[in-house]
Amino acid sequence: MIIGITTTYVEEEQKDEIVPVERVTVEYVRRVAAAGAVPVLLPPVEGGADANRRAARELVERLDGLVLAGGGDLNPATYGDEARLAETVNVFDGRDALELELARLAHERDLPMLGICRGMQVLNVALGGTLYQDVHACGLTDAAHQQKPPYDVVRQRVDIAPGSVLDRVLCDGAGEGMVPGCKAGWPASLETSWEGIAPAPHSLLVNTMHHQAIACVADPLQVSATVWSRVWRTHRGASTSACSGILSTSTTTFRCSKPWLPPRSSTPARPLDRASEKVGAKGQP
Repeated sequence: MIIGITTTYVEEEQKDEIVPVERVTVEYVRRVAAAGAVPVLLPPVEGGADANRRAARELVERLDGLVLAGGGDLNPATYGDEARLAETVNVFDGRDALELELARLAHERDLPMLGICRGMQVLNVALGGTLYQDVHACGLTDAAHQQKPPYDVVRQRVDIAPGSVLDRVLCDGAGEGMVPGCKAGWPASLETSWEGIAPAPHSLLVNTMHHQAIACVADPLQVSATVWSRVWRTHRGASTSACSGILSTSTTTFRCSKPWLPPRSSTPARPLDRASEKVGAKGQP
């Protein structure tokens, strides 16, 4: 079984010179290998968006699953946003083209996918959803979401959506050792989040390091958990396009009435001939 893992472009200083590097968090590789699969890294290729979409069509036929890793921001144009905030940084159009095409094709083939941080946003945009370019510029919260090390300290409360896959996996029928907050309450060391938010049934504390967020949820996706925040405000002068659809409460999720879909390639991918070998189903994390 082959699991593809996307990479992040960085420029590292090595012996007094700057070296361009495509990298991935080593723990992703280790976890995939520990599950008995072969991890394969999927960096973007030279040649622009078209070349990367072609590469995606070749790659997806050889994959049994896909991990969309974290990294820089998606170009707002990929979700139909006319304005680009100054806070939107580290945009690489080649990577966007590769990952959006991979996500769309993997969804069509019912391949299991895991989106981490940016990867979750890629999956949402690929299927017709949109993003807030910056949670602070768009007036969603005053809380800091750029957590500093150590990253194993959990400070942000999220509420698990009742009936979701995450709810069934973590909470239903859980016994000793279950995730804090589902039915047994939180340990004393996790009494509140950094916003002073008290624990609640079916909630978790997680770490957090992001500045963008899901706005419109793509129709094929199911919300598994939402951020609980005391501070949800009208946006402060940011462009209507970049901050459209501001929520009035943190418990509200909404669907795109007319989802904006990125342009599709005119060259169809070849049929998958390994349908009987697929693992998982749409809607699973």
